[in-house]
Amino acid sequence: MPKAGSFSNTLGNRRDAGRAVPICLGKVCKAWRHIAEATPQLWSLIIINANKDYLLAECQHVEQQLRKSGGTLLSIRIFANERSRRGIDDVSYQRLIRLLNEHSPRWYALDIRTPGPHWSLFQGNSQCTSNLRILRLDEMATCDFKKSFNILNVLPRPESVAICLYAISYAQVQIEWDRVTDALLGWTRVDDLLEILKQAPRMKQCRLCQLSEEDEMLFSEPFVHTSMEEISFDRSTEDETILDAFSFPTLRRFAWTDSFLPIPGIGSLFQRSSCVLRELVISDIEFIEEDLIPFLKGIPTLWDFEFAPSARQHYSPKELFRLLSTTSRISGGLSDGAFLPHLKTLKYAHPTLVDGTIWTYIPGLFGISDAFPEGYRRPLQTLYIRVKDSDVVYCDAFPYIPITPLRRIRNILKLGLELEIILSEPVTGNVFEMRESDLIELSMKYHSTRAKKKRQGRRRQNRYLI
Repeated sequence: MPKAGSFSNTLGNRRDAGRAVPICLGKVCKAWRHIAEATPQLWSLIIINANKDYLLAECQHVEQQLRKSGGTLLSIRIFANERSRRGIDDVSYQRLIRLLNEHSPRWYALDIRTPGPHWSLFQGNSQCTSNLRILRLDEMATCDFKKSFNILNVLPRPESVAICLYAISYAQVQIEWDRVTDALLGWTRVDDLLEILKQAPRMKQCRLCQLSEEDEMLFSEPFVHTSMEEISFDRSTEDETILDAFSFPTLRRFAWTDSFLPIPGIGSLFQRSSCVLRELVISDIEFIEEDLIPFLKGIPTLWDFEFAPSARQHYSPKELFRLLSTTSRISGGLSDGAFLPHLKTLKYAHPTLVDGTIWTYIPGLFGISDAFPEGYRRPLQTLYIRVKDSDVVYCDAFPYIPITPLRRIRNILKLGLELEIILSEPVTGNVFEMRESDLIELSMKYHSTRAKKKRQGRRRQNRYLI
């Protein structure tokens, strides 16, 4: 019999996952029901559907959980779906919040995804203690800018924070930032971000969604944050002057997704920070193509590179792959100015079918050659390529890999190196559902079938001649 406590932290990816665990365990048998009733940790995860049709039943269930959880710390998640966010029963909801406020010293994790006027009601029970370590406030619609998150008589000191509130200043979220190590911040103004970073010296990871710009931003000198290791910008402003506000000397991972890539501004950030960058992710982006190669040459410390241009870019990776292939081995050893000499992992996703000539460069990327037996070889171990076919019409050999590079690719696989080329295509009759296939395997089957048909054709021709 498994230990009952092993189920207490089951969350999964669904918003309501784990809420019925103790009830389900109690239905197994009388012995399990006794164990479930006597295990407070099983009842410490409180997940609440705040939609109008569910609130009355939720109040009764929460009362039961608060009673059976004893004095254990609580993880609370409250959500409303998009269609019902304005359809919340205020009377039942306020009763529910009063129940939870009475147990505010037991709050360990608080995840509120309901309209702003409601998350501001979480004010605690006036006791001067807080165990809150994880805080998430998320509202996609416009919030009431006059509201604030404020637990009475105490400033919580969380370690993980996610705040995605439109038109809300960071000062309206009354917490201490000095213990925060990772943060997700949405619709944050640059001046607010600077203040948060100044008050969060331990922050190591930060994701910024839709960072907002202000008019005439001038920075006399950048703010230096000495703990930041990972930072990502998602759908952020195209104004690269925002990057002038920061310096991250300990930065190891940088990501920029779903917007125009300001290559000069990012390059200046890396140079100003003098960081040893190990991982770079640039995904679903548009950029000035002639700036890309010089930009990558300025990051010789890179280990992992993930690159996915936007379909609007009409980008061809031929020059990038050619350069990586021709510089994979260096005669006489490593020297200054080498192109990505320490690259270990390359992930490339192309939004359309690629020019078939790039496959000729794939074997050379790994530097498997006898030309420079004593030279330096780039330590590339993993290559992952994804291409997309939006038409699902194969008029000829395209998009299959030609037979000559295909044979060399198979030799790479035999050496134990990781090489995966995925073809993503819509399912016939449903353009919104994608099917993924191993393009190496598909190409092998294609060439095998084609060769077999040629042999059969020659046999028929020989019989005809006889």
